[in-house]
Amino acid sequence: MSDRKAELERKKAKLLAMREEKKKREEIKKTGIYDAEVSDIRQTTEELLKDLGLPEPVVPQASNIRELESPSLDTIDGVLQRNSKKRKNLQVSDVFEIAIPPPETIIYSKETQTLEEPQEREILTYDEGNRDEVDANAALAELEKMPHIGVTKTGQSRGILDKIDGIRTCTDGVDENTSNDIQRNDSTSDELLTVSNEFFDERWSKHRTITGLDWSTIFPELLLTAYHMNEEAVHEPEGVCLMWNMKYPKKLTPEFIFHCQSPVTSASLSRFHPNIVVGGTYSGQIVLWDSRVNKRTPVQRSPLTSWAHTHPVFAITLIGTQNAHNIISLGSDGSLCAWSLEMLAQPREKSKVCEMSSGGLFDLYPTCMSFFANDVNNYAVGAENGNAYCGQRHSSRTGVAEETSRHVPYKGHGAPLTAISTHPSPGAFSFSSLFLTASLDWTVRLWSTREHKPIHTFDDYSDYVYDVCWSPIHPAVFSAVDGTGNLDIWDMNQDAEIPVARRKLGLSSNVDTSSSSSSGLVGVALNKCRWNIAGTHVAVGDDTGRVTVCNVHESLSQPATDDWSSFAHVLSDLKHYEMEPEVETEA
Repeated sequence: MSDRKAELERKKAKLLAMREEKKKREEIKKTGIYDAEVSDIRQTTEELLKDLGLPEPVVPQASNIRELESPSLDTIDGVLQRNSKKRKNLQVSDVFEIAIPPPETIIYSKETQTLEEPQEREILTYDEGNRDEVDANAALAELEKMPHIGVTKTGQSRGILDKIDGIRTCTDGVDENTSNDIQRNDSTSDELLTVSNEFFDERWSKHRTITGLDWSTIFPELLLTAYHMNEEAVHEPEGVCLMWNMKYPKKLTPEFIFHCQSPVTSASLSRFHPNIVVGGTYSGQIVLWDSRVNKRTPVQRSPLTSWAHTHPVFAITLIGTQNAHNIISLGSDGSLCAWSLEMLAQPREKSKVCEMSSGGLFDLYPTCMSFFANDVNNYAVGAENGNAYCGQRHSSRTGVAEETSRHVPYKGHGAPLTAISTHPSPGAFSFSSLFLTASLDWTVRLWSTREHKPIHTFDDYSDYVYDVCWSPIHPAVFSAVDGTGNLDIWDMNQDAEIPVARRKLGLSSNVDTSSSSSSGLVGVALNKCRWNIAGTHVAVGDDTGRVTVCNVHESLSQPATDDWSSFAHVLSDLKHYEMEPEVETEA
């Protein structure tokens, strides 16, 4: 065992010696080869330099090498100082904006006021006088030959002829003054009514009749327009509502686009929610759009059930206050429904407008509705039979007295009513009992709830009157549109027989004028008009889908302090004139 251990120890020592020797050889190889290569390269370079006749390079001393390898502290400080000079200290400073107004230029212009005399009519009288004289002489000679000429020479006949001649002279003067007034009225109409904006979209407006207009009370520049179906575009939605912006008149596209599966027959903007649009459809559904939602279809809609509307909804409005308000809708079958904005699953209440006790024999078919000023209970309704009715949602009276007071019609029109408008009455005098009606009998009539006969009739029309609307600011001003394309502004304080301003809106470029007259300016049928809340603009819609906004002169949009009392006197005079024929007939 001892020999084996000794042998193992010798082998281990031998292995260690061999390993150390191997390491040494490897180190010698590495260092030796590198030094040999370096020395050979140096030697060859020195020989080349000697052959070229150049002196041998001087080997730097160790001190110089140390100095080169380790720079002094002075040099380091100098470099640091140079680097420190380049750095800049940045700080945050406040910026003050100063607006310097431009210099004010004062211009003085001296003017004089003179009376403008109307120009006399220029009449060309060349060869007219002689021809008249010849004709008169020939007629006189012919009369002298007639055998019954003696009859005309009697005193009675001469008196009659003199009277006729005097009447003719008076009528000639009246006709001349009337023609001058018409020319003057045309010039003043252009000044009182000026077109400011026109809105039309080739895809959504073309071939669609406008069925509703409404201005936003929260954003006065927004105008809502409701359109009927386009019969030429089968694949487009049948009902469309567009929101136009008055601040961008050159913008050809609407601000918002809403549509549904049924034609929109009426629409209204919410006075209490700036983003809600409510519409009534031909199918009887109530739809609700929200401009905040990124979709064009309704966010809510009422079901098609028997406890809601089953006929077209021709009128829709929002009444109440900020905390308690309802949607009121009127169907063509006479059903009146009240809805909540939060839930359109079923109406809160449903009733019949002016419901008769005759078992449906005299049921009304209303076409328009309007609530009285600052009233959520009383309303006025126009029907197809040409009569107007006043009703109440909730009445405190019962029995025969209630039915007698509610169902007495306001008779006067001879054709269906197209529009009804109650007086806004925002001034010191209360005219809340007044309302206007427009009809297909070419007239507009003024009524009072206290009397069942019209106070006055405005009959200066030659076609159907489709809409009428009171001014929200001026007590005596209202607007009306007819089928000939005329927009009329009436001011009863100035004239109750003819409108103070009339503007004819002609065809636009999107309408085919090939079958029109040679003049090129053919009026389209205007079927809707609506004032903005400030009373400075009137929006008008026609049957081609175009919306025109007109500026109203400040003389009609800004009432004077005495306009309220003047209108009260005008009403009393009109009532007196209406009573005079009755007194004469009774006498």
